[in-house]
Amino acid sequence: MKLAGTIKKLPIFGINEGTHLAVITNLYVNRKSRKVEYLSVLNNAGDIFPGVISLADIKSIGKDFVIVQSENSIKRLYTNSDAFSALDECTSPNGLSVISLSGDSIGTISDFLFDESSGAVEKIILDNKQEIAKDSIITLSQQFIVVNAEKAPSGGSPDEPEEDEPEQNDASSLDESTLAYLKDKIVSSDVLSDDGAFIIRQGTVLSESIIIKAAEHDMLVQLTMAV
Repeated sequence: MKLAGTIKKLPIFGINEGTHLAVITNLYVNRKSRKVEYLSVLNNAGDIFPGVISLADIKSIGKDFVIVQSENSIKRLYTNSDAFSALDECTSPNGLSVISLSGDSIGTISDFLFDESSGAVEKIILDNKQEIAKDSIITLSQQFIVVNAEKAPSGGSPDEPEEDEPEQNDASSLDESTLAYLKDKIVSSDVLSDDGAFIIRQGTVLSESIIIKAAEHDMLVQLTMAV
């Protein structure tokens, strides 16, 4: 079993090339199967346009590296329509609001545990440290998770989850093809960052500054799907 949070930022090592290929940036769960299907990646610091890798193409996930056969395992969303369509059926659980069947908001997801072989999500962990097993998950959507669980007991402020400082990007770190693809596109649906701190509303025309901000909040996969 692996915690999703321990896999983010792990380097991907290609057996054929014998070198680092990219870095994991996020994990995406199929909303129907409740399994991790894709991991988003960045190839290098100057290449912020996202690629994805299927969990099925990963040989192993260790403490220090994610092992794949070759760089061909990494698919670019803007050149691979199959990966793009499949990712549209997935969501990134971290930061999603969790609602009980009784109508209570019981927290937001800070991490989740999954089987690295099958991808099956075994439990979710909330920002108040409450853990909810997979059998209690009723609905998984793009914005909410509905669970059959009681509200966490009160009496003390829950610990705030630690957040990594977002990497700062400026116009010089964006390659021209990335800007050319996203700039001036119109967003078809709201796009919310995992931490809930930044949202791009439906109908927004993407400017260079908005694209940079989206990169800082690791939102490029969601943004690509929404234009």
